[in-house]
Amino acid sequence: SEYDVYLKSGRTWEIKVTGIKKLESIPIVIQTNVSGAKKIIDGKDEGAGITFKVAVGKHTVKIIKTGYETIKREINVTQDNIYFEFKLEMVKLQTVTIKSIPKGAKIFINEVEEGITDDQIFKNPGKYELRLTKSGFFDINREIVVSNNYENKFLFKLKKNTVTLFLNITPSDAKIYINNKRVYDNKIELAAGGYQIEIRKEGYSPINDFVELELGNPVRKTYQLEKITGDLQFKIRPIESNVTLLKKDEVIDKWQGAKIVQGLGVGDYMLKCSCTGYKTKYKKIKIKENERSIINIDLIKYSKIVEEIPKKNSNYEPFYSNNSKKEETIIKVKDKKKNFDFSKFFIAVEQIPEPIGGLKEINRKIVYPDIARRAGIEGTVLIKAFIDEKGNVVNAKVLRGIGMGCDKVSLKAVMSSKFKPGLVKGKRVKAQLIIPLHFKLK
Repeated sequence: SEYDVYLKSGRTWEIKVTGIKKLESIPIVIQTNVSGAKKIIDGKDEGAGITFKVAVGKHTVKIIKTGYETIKREINVTQDNIYFEFKLEMVKLQTVTIKSIPKGAKIFINEVEEGITDDQIFKNPGKYELRLTKSGFFDINREIVVSNNYENKFLFKLKKNTVTLFLNITPSDAKIYINNKRVYDNKIELAAGGYQIEIRKEGYSPINDFVELELGNPVRKTYQLEKITGDLQFKIRPIESNVTLLKKDEVIDKWQGAKIVQGLGVGDYMLKCSCTGYKTKYKKIKIKENERSIINIDLIKYSKIVEEIPKKNSNYEPFYSNNSKKEETIIKVKDKKKNFDFSKFFIAVEQIPEPIGGLKEINRKIVYPDIARRAGIEGTVLIKAFIDEKGNVVNAKVLRGIGMGCDKVSLKAVMSSKFKPGLVKGKRVKAQLIIPLHFKLK
């Protein structure tokens, strides 16, 4: 037979079949001291309830809740044993210190940003996925374990994913462009790859280069720009005149009389020409590449109205051309009276003199000298006017001038103007007044 039972003839056999009665599932209660705890019975997630149906017998129960220690126990379910109670213990947060070399890396724990190194954060004991990111460095991805009653300190050394490019450039103030973007340092961190370098400076031939950067191999490059030049051929009368060549207020050269200046950088310059007894002249010039600029200048003698007075103990004040006291010219208007007494004119009054019609009336009388216009002269002339009780200008002088005829027309305009006289305690008095007159080319 299929059950290995063989019966012999003439005999009687009795067969008894027995078995264990199988009971259906019965309800049980799993109670915890904290609501919302998840119950896992025999590996199956049964949710956060408290009543469950299970078969009689032994079962494995796992209880989980965030912030509490996980409980895993075996229970024996019988008709009389259906209530089970568990007490969850709160987990103690641990201080986790995360540092990096260099500092400044972003900290991600389980892909949630938690701070920037060096920093300390609080975490429950357990395993976490840590990621550190910093521009110019490779990311770090690690699994860290936070433990109870343990110094949870982690230090990571970041590895650069850039290459250092060192540039040595002459002249040092040349502009640097990498892939058409301006950079302001001679030590540059770049990702590996190819880069177009351009070095520029006004008055110099630009340099273009291409460099290939590889990780672990710093690159040093030296560039020297070649100056673009031209020449100046200069002649002046009188030949004893002093000449100063300037570029953006920087003195490039000084000489006397005629001269040929070679190898000047291209661009705009200013010539200042002066000689005793002559008006100082300013002239803008342009030096062009591989060309010789020829300049001839004749200085103009002072007119009768404006004259040079290099006398000591003078009551007249000097003005300085181009803010330089190395070469000064003293200008005065001839007095209407030979012995003019400046001391009778108040310096401070309660009501200062005012030009009738305002300052615009004085400016209306000024015609921009043609010689100054051609030379590109701009600036402010300061005139000190001496005004009597009737509002007449009885004397005037230049405190600060700009030359090229501008001082002369300023004096003439002030001397021909009428003023409201100054007042002291309501009485008209003689007073001094400083008047600024601006010359600006349009």
